[in-house]
Amino acid sequence: MSRSQLTFAFSLVILFLLNAKAQAQTAEDYYSSGNAHSGQRDYLEALVDYNQAIKLNPDFAQAYCNRGVANLNLLNLQQAVSDYNKAIEIAPNFAVPYFNFGMLYKAQANLPLAINYFSKAIELDPDYEIAYQNRGITYDLQNEHEKAIADFDKAIAINPKNPEEYFDRGIAYDHAGNKAMAIADYNAVIDLNPDFPWVYLRRGLVYEHESNLSHAIADLNKAIEIDPNFAEGYNNRCVIYGINGSYEQALGDCNKAIMLNPKDAQSYNNRGLIYFDLGNYLNAVADYNKAIELDVKDVQAYNNRALAYYSKRKYDKAWVDVKKIQELGAVVNPDLLNALKLTGTH
Repeated sequence: MSRSQLTFAFSLVILFLLNAKAQAQTAEDYYSSGNAHSGQRDYLEALVDYNQAIKLNPDFAQAYCNRGVANLNLLNLQQAVSDYNKAIEIAPNFAVPYFNFGMLYKAQANLPLAINYFSKAIELDPDYEIAYQNRGITYDLQNEHEKAIADFDKAIAINPKNPEEYFDRGIAYDHAGNKAMAIADYNAVIDLNPDFPWVYLRRGLVYEHESNLSHAIADLNKAIEIDPNFAEGYNNRCVIYGINGSYEQALGDCNKAIMLNPKDAQSYNNRGLIYFDLGNYLNAVADYNKAIELDVKDVQAYNNRALAYYSKRKYDKAWVDVKKIQELGAVVNPDLLNALKLTGTH
């Protein structure tokens, strides 16, 4: 056999082996590869793999379900819905697509429908931990705090080592007005995950509510120590420094929060309050203007700006803000409203 013939034969062997390897790829292989790509947030590549898995196994409910998640992350909403429905059609007792529908509707703020889907997922899988967790979050968003707490209780009973569920239950207790239980849950989170800055922020806010400002600042210090780029930490510490009358430190924190997140209207509101307390109404109004630019429905900013205008005796401008607040269906600061009425300018 000549060298060229030998080379050709060898090439055929390589091609045969490559084809055999390609043919050996199963639907499960593509599904696993798709999951790996999804885990890396490479959703386009994930779609390619899920498509191939479904091509090889058209009744692969899990592949439809996970392709739906990839489509949702790529903002292909209709395709995601279609995939979830197909998964349910193939496997009507498969809990995951119902859970995924719940997540979709929760993100769209369709809370009753989200709860219906989470409940169906739980009916099909009574030990579905994250379904309880997310139904609890949804109940809390609906101000049904006791139902939320009951769901978090169930999730924690299934997995007592998940700090997220103690954190979520702590928020629900906080919203329900049970500050002691909120702190207990935040303490449990810290025991399980001491490097989670948000839990120190939440516990600090409870301490602030209880007028325990030294503990509140200590918690926010810890949150910022863990994450020096934690804008929310600086923003909330700014408020507490302002309450304390530590205006220089408050301004420093507000400036840092704005530098880290210049699109957060609340940071401008908070800095405006510091400027107002310092009697710098010009800068206060500039910050309220920026807050309103970022969020045209920011009732707090309109109230604050109206008060600043009142303090500068610009009563007409104050009344304009009052009218805007009323148009938004919100409550005008009653002290401000009474003070404006006494000016006889309206």
